[in-house]
Amino acid sequence: MRLKIDFKLSGNQEVKDRLQRLIIQSPAKVDEKLDETASDIERDAKSMAPTKTGALRDSIEKKKVSILHYIIGAYAPYAGWVERGHHSYPGRPFMEPAARMNESRLKEKLLTAINETR
Repeated sequence: MRLKIDFKLSGNQEVKDRLQRLIIQSPAKVDEKLDETASDIERDAKSMAPTKTGALRDSIEKKKVSILHYIIGAYAPYAGWVERGHHSYPGRPFMEPAARMNESRLKEKLLTAINETR
């Protein structure tokens, strides 16, 4: 099970424009913040994953696909059922909450990076 989360930066147009400029002028800086956040999501998902044998927790990993593109996945075959539930089994979400916990942190990191490039 791979998790796809698209973050939307809300705020005024000036902030959005400055983020676009930062991505164009310094993609490595933005990628660094994304890498940190992806690692945080991986860590938090592992700490929230239900454990019986530890296989689900151990299957969670971050992969860098390309610059500005990361995937954090739980690769145990039953990961989706644990996250979302099954007809006779209620879900025990761990990936989605981990991503949501880190959403505001990513926004803060990006805003800090924007302000550092003024």
